[in-house]
Amino acid sequence: MRISLLLVSTALLSVMQASPGDKEFVSKKTSVPLLELFTSEGCSSCPPAEEWFSQLRQNPSLWKDIVPVAFHVDYWNYLGWSDPYSSSEWSSRQREYCRLWKARSIYTPEFVLNGHEWRIGDNFSSGSNPGFLKLRIANGGEIDAHFTPISQSGRPYLLNVAPMACRVSQEVPRGENAGRTLHHDFIALALVQAPLVVDPKGEIHAHLLIPVEIADKMDAVAAWVSTESNPAPIQSVGGWTK
Repeated sequence: MRISLLLVSTALLSVMQASPGDKEFVSKKTSVPLLELFTSEGCSSCPPAEEWFSQLRQNPSLWKDIVPVAFHVDYWNYLGWSDPYSSSEWSSRQREYCRLWKARSIYTPEFVLNGHEWRIGDNFSSGSNPGFLKLRIANGGEIDAHFTPISQSGRPYLLNVAPMACRVSQEVPRGENAGRTLHHDFIALALVQAPLVVDPKGEIHAHLLIPVEIADKMDAVAAWVSTESNPAPIQSVGGWTK
């Protein structure tokens, strides 16, 4: 299932009870960039980029200094093969970046690092100090997140959570990659969002739920803070859930 949801829990101000099976991920104070890959199984130029992307699984910087997520776009599906991981939501996300950059076109494969176009070989570091992002995931897909910014901006923050599938193989019988078996990692299965709200104690947090049918397929998670008006990440965190 590839969907984009806006889920606001009725228990936004509640505290999720911790259990031994919970997964907890905490960012550094300095920026942990989100590296987005816009890709498609219908694009013959994408497999080399995805091979490089998959190598991040063994990179010591993974999760500590970089959080990857792959968005499969749907605008190449007309070429004879409909990418089963594609979504119009991801195409819209890429077009929104294009609009913000005032670029003339979108393309695949395209890397975006913290909201800016990026190329393999460039530096991951952004050099900023946005603050800490902490994420806790319970076995049922319940998520509790806390964001502690270094400075209060007064802007409304948005929590973005992408459950991801890894080590996926797909035979492609038609289209530009006909006859190939493609291998994917860090595939976004959904984008679950909720506003980060300030509670009476002054803490900024969000509480949401990943649908169980998606949580069951999740191998890793990427989460980031943005604003409602701009998809560019402010701080990111992620890790393996299996």
